Amino acid sequence: MEIFKAKNGILIELNSDSEKIINNIISSSKDLPFIVGYKLNAESIILNGLKSTVKLIKKQTNLPLIYDHQKLGSDSPDISGGNIIEKIKKAGVDAVVILPYAGKQILEKIIESCNKVGLLTFVCGDLPYKGYFTDEDGYIDTESQQKIYLDAARLGVSHFLMSCNRIERIKIYCHQLDSIVGKLKIFLTAIDSKDCTNLPESCTQLKQNDIYAVFDNKFVDSAEYINLLKVFWESFKNKLS
Repeated sequence: MEIFKAKNGILIELNSDSEKIINNIISSSKDLPFIVGYKLNAESIILNGLKSTVKLIKKQTNLPLIYDHQKLGSDSPDISGGNIIEKIKKAGVDAVVILPYAGKQILEKIIESCNKVGLLTFVCGDLPYKGYFTDEDGYIDTESQQKIYLDAARLGVSHFLMSCNRIERIKIYCHQLDSIVGKLKIFLTAIDSKDCTNLPESCTQLKQNDIYAVFDNKFVDSAEYINLLKVFWESFKNKLS
């Protein structure tokens, strides 16, 4: 199942629940040739609901819409992979992001449920802040995160969200995942304004895969935001060509 035709591009993360802000971002970006889709998260749908927010977006664009339930996969199989998957699909999104901390059984159940209803599965990990991994005084060890990615790939997942500030770890993952999946689709998250200059260079080491940048809309106002996207894209595509 594939919903992204372009090899590279930008996925816009909508971090606001304001209809005005969402409409402005979409109307000013939907026709840009390098925009591959939009991503919703809990912040953008918690007040107005997923279905109504999707309806608002679909009025303007048919580009792929991804829903990040903010760490879906941290409960029992019946909860994480049960009716919630069907309801997410009925809301109108094209893909869902999971982080199956609760174990391989949960990962298998969610992927099975997503395949059944026709939802593309993204697997994420490696959160960007210092204090996430055990060697940073956190609770998650790097081997567990690596196992999540590898198990997901063996179950047919090829779309991964990875934090751009952990580029060295991404190179390790890709080396192992490439032999299982072939060509990966890597969506780089946690991009801030300073990454707009150094990230494209880092991506040259990953360009055997399909690489996408995930931009949120917290940088600046709408007009400046679109200009920032255009500048970043020029550098990004040149490094990956």
